[in-house]
Amino acid sequence: MRPVRCCAMMFLLVCLVVVMGTDSLPAQEFRVFTRVSRDLPTPQINAVTGERETEEIVARSLTLFHGGTVYDLLDNIGEVIILEQSLGRITILNTDRQLMTTINMDDLDKFMGKSRQEILQFADQLEQRSDPNSLREAKALRMQIEPEFKPEYLPESNMLRLSNPFLQYEVVCAEPRKSGTGQTFLKYADRMSQLNHVLHPQALYPASRMSLNTQLRQRQKIPTRVSLRISADPPKWLRADHQIGWELDSNDRSMIHRWKKTIKDPRTKQVPFREYQRILLTTNDRSRS
Repeated sequence: MRPVRCCAMMFLLVCLVVVMGTDSLPAQEFRVFTRVSRDLPTPQINAVTGERETEEIVARSLTLFHGGTVYDLLDNIGEVIILEQSLGRITILNTDRQLMTTINMDDLDKFMGKSRQEILQFADQLEQRSDPNSLREAKALRMQIEPEFKPEYLPESNMLRLSNPFLQYEVVCAEPRKSGTGQTFLKYADRMSQLNHVLHPQALYPASRMSLNTQLRQRQKIPTRVSLRISADPPKWLRADHQIGWELDSNDRSMIHRWKKTIKDPRTKQVPFREYQRILLTTNDRSRS
């Protein structure tokens, strides 16, 4: 297995929107609009404002929570991820291609176990080389599997920080306005980080994000901004800003109705999960060539 890296879209799927409470919680409705930014390798001058810019927006997402189901729209690629906790399944619908696939939660857990084993085996291989760079990379991989963070919470600024030698999280927190939404948000975040890792094998292993979610869960907080700095060469910095709306509007409900209709449309082709992943990775490779 090749070294694990993080890109903006992968980060988006890991740290953005999230919901899905325990079965005892009532169905809740709210929406989260997320914008992901990253550092520019070289600062640029905005052609309209003339201002110096050091970061760029790389992705936007809208997540809707309705009737116990979560709909996560990545509009720029026409993909909707639908998580149905009560049925134990995740559906991925590509509206541009009229293509869909489904994965059960149990199968997702099996994929994660296999990935964990492969990462540890690769770390073993790196350690056998004994050179400083390989040993450092092996340590970074092992810390993805079993992250050890030093948490720091600053109540005066509602800021949570988690850090280790390889990853640093800085999170602006807020109090959920509706009872239970914080817990449902974080439970879905856990599942999304796992799905992202399976769909994108080079994405970070989700244990780090799940550790962050645990810290938020203990403090009964919901994130409104998540910044991640990765100690790489060169260092990487990404930020996700979450704008939370506590009601759905008519357009939100119309999109949900349209997605349900597309899923039932006989023209929408259903493929096995691994086939969908192959198509996704092939498309990504072509877009980079």
